[in-house]
Amino acid sequence: MKKLCIIMVLVTVASVVVYAGTAGVTNTVTKSHQPNGRDNGLQQAIITTVDAVITKMDAMTTTDGISPVYFSSEGIPSDVYQPVSTMITESTTNRVCTSADYGSWIMITSNATNNITLPANAATAGSWIGFMSGNGVTDDCAPTISPAVADTLVGLNDATAGSITYGSSNRVGFRVLFVSDGTKWHVYNRCINTMTLNT
Repeated sequence: MKKLCIIMVLVTVASVVVYAGTAGVTNTVTKSHQPNGRDNGLQQAIITTVDAVITKMDAMTTTDGISPVYFSSEGIPSDVYQPVSTMITESTTNRVCTSADYGSWIMITSNATNNITLPANAATAGSWIGFMSGNGVTDDCAPTISPAVADTLVGLNDATAGSITYGSSNRVGFRVLFVSDGTKWHVYNRCINTMTLNT
């Protein structure tokens, strides 16, 4: 299934510029100008600038294998890009992660207690692994994610945590990211679900 990776809407006094990009296909630009007599030089300059940003995005998509993620605030473009991630489905209740899992989101689909061990602490700095609940999980999906070396996980106000868990009513829709500093794994809760950092 084609994934929509960019939608940008820039609204000026009399112009609308819409950019929609889809990974792996030729991206297109659609411009429409409202004939209200106010399509002036400033608007044209804005459109030209947006075209330049789009050209840069398209170049990265086709030459670097990168899907751009576009963010804007009040019509101001921001060059923020995100690599396409690998998704791994884990249906068993125990998993020992390895370096082969770097850069992947592991989707937990078993409705049971899940014991997950992170790769060795000496991962290359910047390596990351994410975990999330999968389709069809219930509140019985109870992951416990621990470092390979006990009490070396770094979290909020705790540099010697033993594991992370999500309690009852916080399991469905959980998403958590682990990033290595080259010595230890740092944990970041990436959802509104309450994550428990265990000692």
